[in-house]
Amino acid sequence: MRWLPAGRAGFTLLELLVVMVLVGLTMTTVTPRLYHSLDNYRADAEERALLELTERAAYRAFFRQREVTLHFSDRMVLTPAQEEVVSFAFLAFPEQVVSWNHNGFSAAMGINYTIQGRERTLTFRPEAESGS
Repeated sequence: MRWLPAGRAGFTLLELLVVMVLVGLTMTTVTPRLYHSLDNYRADAEERALLELTERAAYRAFFRQREVTLHFSDRMVLTPAQEEVVSFAFLAFPEQVVSWNHNGFSAAMGINYTIQGRERTLTFRPEAESGS
């Protein structure tokens, strides 16, 4: 900043342009990273929601002493008995049906799904594999 006579202080046009360019460069590097981080956070939240959904199905089967079935298809999970549909934005499922018996155990080893182009499997707890 250049010193001006009393009463005429301010920034030159060149100084303002330099600051604007620096702010613009900073925003172009930070903004994509921010959106990528938000997508990763949302995808992680959906994986946690899937885990909670399966645990809730197991508890429901055990406490009600009847079989609970979840139908997985594309980006949705359907629970026919409760007529509840859960939709996902980041998770995709192949057609699969998973049931929990009256003891809260599933005969399935896990649930296959795809998240952000990566195939994964939600594996049930070891004690669930040994129960019938």
